[in-house]
Amino acid sequence: MKFTVNIQGERLVIPCGDGSETIGWLCEEAEKRRDALGDLPCGVAVYQARQVPGGGLLSFGDKICDVLSDGDNVLLVAKVDEHARDEPCTFPEAIEVDGNSLTPKQLLQLGYGKTKIVIAKASLEKVKAARDFIDEIVKEKKVVYGISTGFGRFARTTIDSDKLCDLQENLIRSHSAGVGSPLPPERTR
Repeated sequence: MKFTVNIQGERLVIPCGDGSETIGWLCEEAEKRRDALGDLPCGVAVYQARQVPGGGLLSFGDKICDVLSDGDNVLLVAKVDEHARDEPCTFPEAIEVDGNSLTPKQLLQLGYGKTKIVIAKASLEKVKAARDFIDEIVKEKKVVYGISTGFGRFARTTIDSDKLCDLQENLIRSHSAGVGSPLPPERTR
C-alpha cells in the first residue's frame, strides 16, 4: 500500500507495506520526510489527519488498512506557533535545562527530538540533595505522607520499608494510564 500525504504544501508518497501501521505512524513518517526537505518553520505539529476527498477525520490510533484504500490521499493539518511562523527551524546540539529558563521556542525544538537535553549541574545537585533527604527519612523510619505511607484514603497506612520502591513505581503506573488514541511523540516529549 502507498499513500500521497500532503503536509504544509508538500506532497509525499509514502509506502505503508500491508497497512498494519497506524494513522499516527503515517503522520510521523510524513513529518520525518518533510523535516528532511529542510526549511521547516519552527513550531509545526500535526494535529489532524483527514482523508481526501471528503475530509473525513482519521484517528491516529486506527490501522491504515482499516480506514484507507491503497492510493488514497491524506491531508495532514498542521498547527503553527504564531511566534515562530517565519523563522527557519534550527536545532541546537543541546539545551541545558535548569528549571527556570526554558523558553517556548526551546520547548518546541525539544519536541522534534533532534536536540539533546542536558540537565544543569546546579539542578543535578538539588536533585541529589532531595534524594539524600528522602533516604534519610527512610533510614530513620519516619512516617511521611507518600514516602512511607499510602496515598489518599491510604494516607494512614504505613508501608513496610521493603515495599517503598513498589509504592513509588505503582504511583507512576497509576498515573500513566490514559484513554483514546496515543499522542504523537512531538506532543508527549
